[in-house]
Amino acid sequence: MTIKPNQLETVVAELNQVIKRLPLGIVVAAFEESGSRLPALIIKRDEFFIRLKLRVRYTSEEVIPDEDIDFSIKTVVALTRKLSSFKLSWFDKVAVYCREYVLSHSVVRNQSYFYYSPGMKLCAFFYHLHNERIVMGTDSHKTRLNFFSILLHEPESEVNNLIIRNKCYSWYFLKKREVYRSDRGLRLEKTHHWRQRYLYQHYTNCSEGSRVLVSIHMGDFLGALKEVANSVSDKRKVISLRQGNDVEQIKKIIGREERHEVVQRASVSPVNIVSKLRKGNVTLVALTDLGEQFGETETISFMGVAMDFVKGPVLMALLGRADIVPIVSFENAGVDYIEMGPVLRPDTQSHDTIHAAVQANMQKLFRWFEWYVRQYPEQWKYLADCHTYVNNSTSFCSG
Repeated sequence: MTIKPNQLETVVAELNQVIKRLPLGIVVAAFEESGSRLPALIIKRDEFFIRLKLRVRYTSEEVIPDEDIDFSIKTVVALTRKLSSFKLSWFDKVAVYCREYVLSHSVVRNQSYFYYSPGMKLCAFFYHLHNERIVMGTDSHKTRLNFFSILLHEPESEVNNLIIRNKCYSWYFLKKREVYRSDRGLRLEKTHHWRQRYLYQHYTNCSEGSRVLVSIHMGDFLGALKEVANSVSDKRKVISLRQGNDVEQIKKIIGREERHEVVQRASVSPVNIVSKLRKGNVTLVALTDLGEQFGETETISFMGVAMDFVKGPVLMALLGRADIVPIVSFENAGVDYIEMGPVLRPDTQSHDTIHAAVQANMQKLFRWFEWYVRQYPEQWKYLADCHTYVNNSTSFCSG
């Protein structure tokens, strides 16, 4: 082992210590201004932090060229010098305090459910507000504000506040999901307010056909899908599709493994799922507000804009001769709600092609989802990134 990897480890450790004392927005701005790549390093980022780590363990089998190591060292040293000279304002210092407060406190229990205190929410909101203020003057941010202002029919000042609240809500709901994954979460019996609960149970008890529960990443969607899927008869098989690598964790959260199967989207054959749907008494649970990285997409009108979303859930429902049941979750005044939309009974015979049938049913779904996104835009996980869903061939289309 040469001396260079050791030197790189030293300068990276120094930079990480400097980063700890600064708000995330300042660090991001410094990285962007440097415009330099770091070929020997990995940049890890979460809601509150940026950390640098070495790309590989330097062994005889894994070697990064010396010139890449040298370049990374020089870049890290320059960034450390620049960030160390930054004078923090009182606003910056308060932001760092808020970050430390949020990161150092765990959830507390209040009666029948876990929640984050108002102080935690306030500190998280202030921290996101501080970081958003740093990028307000950039061209990319101005373009994003203009897009969302048209999309949501709101002035840009209100849109900027929505983006900040969206980041705070994303953090808040992520922490709720982490509670579910914890040992305490496994013992948690948390009930959503769901006015159609008995209507849905009656519907499932009176039908031996299959159905596809379709939702979007909004509100406490994991808790909502768990509650809806587990409200049906034990005789019905439930299959939940996941796009992440947390299949085993989700299995523990949902429980009832004898009838609730959790599978990773990339590891299961759609043909196999369609076959199970056709046999009846199966409920498939899937999220559909995903982009092309998760499968083939279909272009539909969403909030007046032509956007591309995955068509897999609707396509499998059509091929499996299953009903489509839209579900959405949101929070209002500290209470989690579940709403169930009109059941779609897709009929491929009324359309010229399967493509036309998929598009028509997806349009009905997203027209229903759109109402809730417009009512609670900050609670839709992908609000700040939805411009990436816009279809490249056309910008706007009629609903």
